[in-house]
Amino acid sequence: CDGWLTGCRELARHGAMPNQADRIRRAILLTDGRANVGETSPIIMCEHATELRKRGIGTTTLGMGQGFDDGLLSGIAEAGGGSYVYIESASQLARTFEHELDRLTATTATRLNLRLQLPEGLRGELLNPFPVERQGRRFDIAVDDLVAGDEVVLIFEVTSRNARLGDQLSVDLSLRWTDPTTGDRRTEHTSVDAL
Repeated sequence: CDGWLTGCRELARHGAMPNQADRIRRAILLTDGRANVGETSPIIMCEHATELRKRGIGTTTLGMGQGFDDGLLSGIAEAGGGSYVYIESASQLARTFEHELDRLTATTATRLNLRLQLPEGLRGELLNPFPVERQGRRFDIAVDDLVAGDEVVLIFEVTSRNARLGDQLSVDLSLRWTDPTTGDRRTEHTSVDAL
């Protein structure tokens, strides 16, 4: 945990420099997956990954060898917006790093944020582990980096006391992201009619 967090502090320090804030920052944690020194709580480590993700630092985990905590490493990667890969032998390392670097260079949007506004009368809860800030019926969801060809699925539980089957309800959506090639911040708005 301490080695991972030290690396993330370095990424945060470099991200605070002028003209560096919109750069892609990803920690790649190569580990035997046994949290036995320093912080060992899976819950706290996943909370660290979520907080780092909110600050624009993603985490990919690579579990190597036998007997590691699969749930911990997949949880950190999911909370950190990265990938989780099991590496059976050292011969897979070069290919795994190459794949991860290819994904980073294929990133088409950074700091991607989806704002979703539910119509009057609906209540919702985001079920995915994406960082989310809520104000009433408005959700601000930090999707983070998006790689060309990726699909993001957000699952909501939506309830209503007054809506009836067949009612046309409009959900307002807006996307904000940074173009990694230019550093420009972009926004797009739309409405979606839902039953």
